[in-house]
Amino acid sequence: MLAPSCRASAVSLQAPAGRGRGLHVQNRERLSQRSASPAVASSSIWVATAFGLSTLVGTRRRWRRSCRLAAVKTAERTALPPKVLSFLQSAGESATSTAAPGKGGNASLEGIRRADMVWQRIKERSARKAQGEDLDPPKQVVRRGETKSSPTGMQSFDVVVCGGTLGILVARALQNEGYSVCIVERGVVRGRDQEWNVNAQELEPLIQQEIISREEADQALQSSWPSSRVGMEGTHAVEFHAGALNAGVSPKVLVDAARRRFEAAGGVIMEQTMLDAIDIFDDGALLQLSQQAEGKVQLRARLVLDAMGAGSPIVAQARNGAPPDAACLVVGTMASGFPAEANKGGDYLYACTPKKGSKKSGHQAFWEAFPSENGGKDGTERTTYYFTYVLPGLDNLPSITNVFEEYVEALPEYQDVRLEQLEVRRALCASFVAYKDSPLPTPFDRVLQVGDAAGIQSPLSFGGFGALCRHLPRLSCAISEALTHDLLKATDLSQINPYLPNLSMQWTMYRSIAQPPEDEPEFVTRMMGGILSASARCGDEVMMPILQDVFSLGSLAPTLASWMSRDPGIIPLFVRSMGVSNVTAALSHLASLTLYTGLSKLEPLLRPYADTLPAAERFQWHRRFEAWKYGSGLDYEH
Repeated sequence: MLAPSCRASAVSLQAPAGRGRGLHVQNRERLSQRSASPAVASSSIWVATAFGLSTLVGTRRRWRRSCRLAAVKTAERTALPPKVLSFLQSAGESATSTAAPGKGGNASLEGIRRADMVWQRIKERSARKAQGEDLDPPKQVVRRGETKSSPTGMQSFDVVVCGGTLGILVARALQNEGYSVCIVERGVVRGRDQEWNVNAQELEPLIQQEIISREEADQALQSSWPSSRVGMEGTHAVEFHAGALNAGVSPKVLVDAARRRFEAAGGVIMEQTMLDAIDIFDDGALLQLSQQAEGKVQLRARLVLDAMGAGSPIVAQARNGAPPDAACLVVGTMASGFPAEANKGGDYLYACTPKKGSKKSGHQAFWEAFPSENGGKDGTERTTYYFTYVLPGLDNLPSITNVFEEYVEALPEYQDVRLEQLEVRRALCASFVAYKDSPLPTPFDRVLQVGDAAGIQSPLSFGGFGALCRHLPRLSCAISEALTHDLLKATDLSQINPYLPNLSMQWTMYRSIAQPPEDEPEFVTRMMGGILSASARCGDEVMMPILQDVFSLGSLAPTLASWMSRDPGIIPLFVRSMGVSNVTAALSHLASLTLYTGLSKLEPLLRPYADTLPAAERFQWHRRFEAWKYGSGLDYEH
């Protein structure tokens, strides 16, 4: 893909070329009218043609030069500082190597640069939108077929899942419902080696849905510790311990187990396969695919599930090319060499006070850390993450390289260790984006977004594994009912991703974290520490859902009451940081949260009536019941 300035040059190159051809014809007509001499007219035409060619060649040269300059500027923006290079090369990489210092995420030096370039494009697109510019339309991946009936004669499935890393969990759940399922993955269906920090009970839905067995879940849980620290340094310092995010699950072991079961039950996986387009017909969807080995391939499906994450091209089309509303910039490493005696527990969330003179991006950064694989063979292996929340459309946002540099500078003080002691095994960096208008109601027949593509995860979470596990029983039930009764129109499928007031509540608070008052440097730590410590004072039944980004009336109301009564001075700052529109929206979502809580209690009375209705109406009522339950946080089980 061309750099932005190169894309602009390419567009400007095309326009003069078109105008040049028109002017060439007009000049030729004028010359033939004015000149009585064919020789003069002919020579004039050759002069005009030569001038046009020289202009075109010169423009192409300027375009190539601008591309080279853009590439140089991009490389300069993403150049890794020597200190970061030295730290990552402790895994044995040379100064010029682009190979990964271990597997996991964007672990290579080149991968870090690629991640920064992706984030740069997001920033530029968001800035253009903020300035009122028209954005380039997204690729039209989903298309309406020219006929009512789809072609026959190719391999057909009930469901095709696009995106296999987390998509295999949904695929396996639907396979257990008796449907034929195929997974299309542009890479390889496998989890990365870097552990996901989770609560052990988050794996329970996978066991209950028979996606994996309890034994396989135990094998995937490769590290655990009694409790994790929550701490905020500064004037309003807070520190306590909670039994949240106190386990590390291996994505590789988890995905491999689900894959074995999926393939053993007849599931099909197509790897190294790109999705080119989806043609929608009245009786099915036709997927146009490109394989490295086989070339162009077609698949037929009754339903297509988009599990390709927030960056999915289908999501881009559904959202009309809108840039994301939020981003969490995350960097981190898994390294050995930490003191074994101090590597017994984890940090759920910790914020340090930056040292004077340290480089800061201007955004509040947080830490998360835990022992990798229970500390590894010698007990010294530890995974640490450093992340910050931003609004992509604002000015002066940090690059991922900036955040990585901050991470390397701040790590020694945070973990009381010298960089020279550490040997980096793996590194991670990414920009996890989210959209305010979530969950996403699909605008397409026979296409449905699931997981991060649907936006069911909290904007405060980087990665939606926990949210997908929590919603999996709801999703498998709803999709199965839609397939059973052929309710696959957009109006039907959009009910599977409904409005969830507890999720929308979190969006209203996001701005306070990503764009705090400039005159209150400790506002974010004061607010976050106050809310989390208030939930802890209210007991585990209140604290645990808050710590897992599940807002319910029973957890939110006592938390806010305890927080604001303990620190009433935060109220005007909190309201100012949110802004009038967000405060109004928060009150509206709170009212809906209260309503959904009450309505969910009525489900046992209403369900017998709903089950007597025709299939389409019954489907609507079942989706209402789910929206009330999940939208009020009453699905949470601790």
